[in-house]
Formats: sequence, structure tokens, C-alpha cells
Amino acid sequence: MLHLINYHFGAYVAEHGQMQGLLVVCFSITIIFILKNGCRYAALYYLAPLRNGVVRELRQNIFERMLQLPLSYFSEKRKGDIIARMTTDVNEVEWSIMNTLESTFRDPLTILFFFIAMLLLSPQLTLFVLILLPVMGLVIGRIGKTLKRKSGKAQDQLGLLLSIIEESLSGLRIIKAFNAERYQKAKFSRENRAHSQLLTSVLNRRELSSPLSEVLAIFVVAALLWYGGRLVI
Repeated sequence: MLHLINYHFGAYVAEHGQMQGLLVVCFSITIIFILKNGCRYAALYYLAPLRNGVVRELRQNIFERMLQLPLSYFSEKRKGDIIARMTTDVNEVEWSIMNTLESTFRDPLTILFFFIAMLLLSPQLTLFVLILLPVMGLVIGRIGKTLKRKSGKAQDQLGLLLSIIEESLSGLRIIKAFNAERYQKAKFSRENRAHSQLLTSVLNRRELSSPLSEVLAIFVVAALLWYGGRLVI
């Protein structure tokens, strides 16, 4: 396909001149990027109502379910944890839905296009890539599982912090009456420090995923260059 494009473009340049060919290249690049960004905006425009609708229904169902729960549930669960479930956790679900919807419609077509192009260029290199990809997926998957586990702990800790804040505001008169300010400060400081440490751990692992993926990609590229060079030389 690339040879066909080069052939027709070379014939066009030979017939109309280099300046005309340069104008065609500039015009083509401009049109491609306009279409790319226009399609991206259109996709986000039509996905936004779907995403927000799912989140709205999820929050509504959680609230209705909360009203139906027995009082014993609220004696066991902290109010701050329930509030965190309806706010922070729902926001996390919102972004997960957005990423899932984007990847569901975009990634399969992209993978299929590049896979066909790779097969046309070199079936041997394609097979070599398919052997290396599971190794990258295994390493990145382990980091993702650790990140998910740490994020869950951080969310639970945030719920505990919100519970302490809610309890302190609700019982502020009692706290002042018994001079328990120092106890509440120490309690909040302890849980706040624990949440900060968990959040730092989550951020460190999240920031590790991008450079690690890039390093692994460089190893794959180097391996492809070595293997492809052996096929050519």
C-alpha cells in the first residue's frame, strides 16, 4: 500500500512539479488533523450524556438503597465512609466509564489496522512482537493490581477521615465540654498521616507505570531492530 501511494505521489510530482506536490502534502496533513480532532470532539460530545447518565443513575440507586437499609447497618458503618462511596467512588467510576467507552470503540479498530499493516510488512516480525507483548503485559499488569489494591485502601482511609470530621462537627459541643480537643487532634492527625502515606504510595506507583512502560517499549524496539536486522542482513 505504501509503495502504491509513493508511486502515485511520485507520478503526480513528476507531472505537476515539486511545489504542487508540497501543497498537496500540506493540504493533506491539515485535513487529516482537522478530521482527527473533529472526530475526537464528536465522540466526546456524544459520549458525555451517556457517561453522565450512567453516573446519575448509579448515584440515585445508591441513595435509594441507602434509604432502604436497616438502622443496624448505619451503626456498623461510619457516615463518612458512606459519603465517600457516594462522592469520591462515584467520580472514580465516572472516569472508568469514560476510559472504557473510549477504548471499547477506538482500540479494537486501531489494533486491527496496525496488526494488518504489520502482517503485510513482515509476518516474521509480527510473530516476534506477539511473543514479546505478553511479557510486557505481565509486568504492567502486576503494577496495575498493586495500584488498585493501594487505591482501595486509600479510599477506605479517606472515608475514615470524613467520618472523623463528621463526628467532630456533630459532637463539637461534647468535645469542648469534656476538653477532648487534644484527643480529637491526635486521632485526626494519626489517620490523616496514614492517608497521606497511602496516597503517596499510590501516586508513586502511578507515576512508575508510565516510565516503566516506556522502558519496556524501548527494549521491545531494540529487540525488533536486532531481529529485523538479522532478517535483512
